[in-house]
Amino acid sequence: MISLLPDLRPLVLRVRARHRPGAHAHGPVGLIMEALHSLEWTWASSWTVATSDTSFDLLKVATTEWAHAVRHALRLRQWQSASVRRPNGMSGIEGMDRTASCACWRTSRLPSS
Repeated sequence: MISLLPDLRPLVLRVRARHRPGAHAHGPVGLIMEALHSLEWTWASSWTVATSDTSFDLLKVATTEWAHAVRHALRLRQWQSASVRRPNGMSGIEGMDRTASCACWRTSRLPSS
């Protein structure tokens, strides 16, 4: 979105620069910062978001690549949350076949045994 609205870039950078760790930021920039924090991502520099294993240039990243990364991070966060509620954690999920499990959503039939 920010690549489509270049006039907002200076304002976003000003608001981001004024934010202090632990403080609650308001408005769209605050919501973005809270979302990044909840995913354990950081707003590393002006237009770079860093994850545990990669970084994204928000002015250049493809929408599909960004959306995939966000969905993946949300899945991981939900699995971590679920593992806390389960008595034996999420044992067995480490070897889960993501391709096979996602294929179930693309078909109305169950796989044959």
